Amino acid sequence: MVDGTGADKLLNGNWLEQEEGKAFFDLLLKFIEKDKFWKAQIAQISIAPTGSITLYPQVGKQVIEFGPALDYASKFRNLRLFYKQILPVKGWNRYHRVSVAYEYQII
Repeated sequence: MVDGTGADKLLNGNWLEQEEGKAFFDLLLKFIEKDKFWKAQIAQISIAPTGSITLYPQVGKQVIEFGPALDYASKFRNLRLFYKQILPVKGWNRYHRVSVAYEYQII
């Protein structure tokens, strides 16, 4: 599901022709849809008017602050490290907020 106050941009055909819209479209269709793990894990995508994305997973209570759809492969790589190395040790419900919005960081 895609929602948020910025989701109305999806109804504007012009937005998908802009760089921000193309990046979002690539994120959704070319990355999440083709990756079995992320397709199963991401339950909801919320878009802010600024284009910043928040992800809500199926498992765990974390809100994932993703930032803009730029450099999404690197952000998902960092997030996968979080899922594989941190959550099994600390617990799936220990963190309420996770941010991969910044380059080379998991906060």
